[in-house]
Amino acid sequence: MARLSQEKIDEIRQSVDIVDVMGQYLELHKKGKNYMAICPFHDDNHPSLSISQSRQIYKCFVCGNGGNVFTFIQEYLKVPFVVWTCRYVRLFTREACCESR
Repeated sequence: MARLSQEKIDEIRQSVDIVDVMGQYLELHKKGKNYMAICPFHDDNHPSLSISQSRQIYKCFVCGNGGNVFTFIQEYLKVPFVVWTCRYVRLFTREACCESR
């Protein structure tokens, strides 16, 4: 099974901006220092999903869903953590990221 080192996970987390990533999938609106969006995890009509660029986290104040950029991608795209991060590393750094166990 492929495995990412903690160093590589930290490097990826520091290299991505949650607003940039979530903005590829959701329509974001700046509200104060945060961004708001309609939550994709429940039937939502009004923006209830808050994204904090400074803290690199998101939280829906209706359904409670929240987390970091990895959590969002895993839940929104239904893609395992290792799959998404390895795709990201290969796409942007053109290097192998997974170590064999």
